[in-house]
Amino acid sequence: MRGPGITPAVKPELAPIAADFERWKRTNVRPQKQEGYSTVTLTIPLGDFTGQQMRVLADLADVYGDGLVRVTQEQDLLFRWVRSQDVEELYRRLAAVGLALPDAGTIADVTSCPGAESCKLAVTQSRGLGDLLGNFLRSRPDLVAAAPDLQIKISGCPNGCSLHHIAGIGFQGGMRKVGTQAVPHYFVMVGGVVNEGGASFARMPPRSQLAAFPRPSSV
Repeated sequence: MRGPGITPAVKPELAPIAADFERWKRTNVRPQKQEGYSTVTLTIPLGDFTGQQMRVLADLADVYGDGLVRVTQEQDLLFRWVRSQDVEELYRRLAAVGLALPDAGTIADVTSCPGAESCKLAVTQSRGLGDLLGNFLRSRPDLVAAAPDLQIKISGCPNGCSLHHIAGIGFQGGMRKVGTQAVPHYFVMVGGVVNEGGASFARMPPRSQLAAFPRPSSV
């Protein structure tokens, strides 16, 4: 089996439309406490971007931010101290290097550990599942709008490097026997949350409840 690899496909948008900017602004831009400034989140699927993109980001951080780029727990990147009047101009430059994806912090912003693609502890290729779910959800803005704050996190083993145990929907990689052969599979966990009151761990639904869900026709 092969995972999605570590070199993402870059899809530049040299003439982004206004509707795309507005969608991106709703999910990726937040006002700072300091009037006139915003924080801008860059959605980075699986946390992967190229060396060329990294060089552009360094220049953009100097020009539009405070010269620093922060990494979030969701594998995204964060610019601070962006002047609010410069947000649209920054968006156009991000779009030109394929870094203007929307839906930061939403259910489409899937977090995944490296998985068996590169980790010797993992038993499932969690990056492959993360890539599949992220692409599907970004293609379905109606689903993102229905549960925008729900988070999906995927770990390739019980160690939980993606923090799947405190996600609304968590996937934990494991093994099970099918006949005489051990095959990788996922435990599904639901209900994890982190807020000002603390953290609540997700739980595995009873198998009887999972069996009640219809099986997708494409599986």
